[in-house]
Amino acid sequence: MKSNTKLPGYLSAASRTWARRILDEYELESHHIRLLIMAAEQLDKASLARDKLEVEGCIFIDRFKQPRQSPWVVIQRNASLAFAKLLKELRLDIEPPNDYQPQRF
Repeated sequence: MKSNTKLPGYLSAASRTWARRILDEYELESHHIRLLIMAAEQLDKASLARDKLEVEGCIFIDRFKQPRQSPWVVIQRNASLAFAKLLKELRLDIEPPNDYQPQRF
C-alpha cells in the first residue's frame, strides 16, 4: 500500500528509502509515523557517528597526553539503542495481542 506521507528533507537518502519502504508496506497511524521518522533520525545519527569513528578511531589523546574515549562512541551507542527501542515500539514484525498494553516509561 502506497503512502503519501512526506518525509523530512534532512534525512539521508538511505534513511528516507528505508522509511518509505516501511510506509509502503504497513498502514501506520499518525503517532507511528512520527516514531518511524524518529527512528530514521536515530539511524542517521548512528551512521554519522560510525563514519566519524572509522576516520578518528575510538580513542584520542587529550591535552594532558591521556587516552580518552571519543564522544562519537557514546553518540553511536545511544543512537543505536534509541533506534532499537523505536523499532520495538513500532511493532512491525508482530501482530499485537487483543489485550496488548504499551509499556509505560
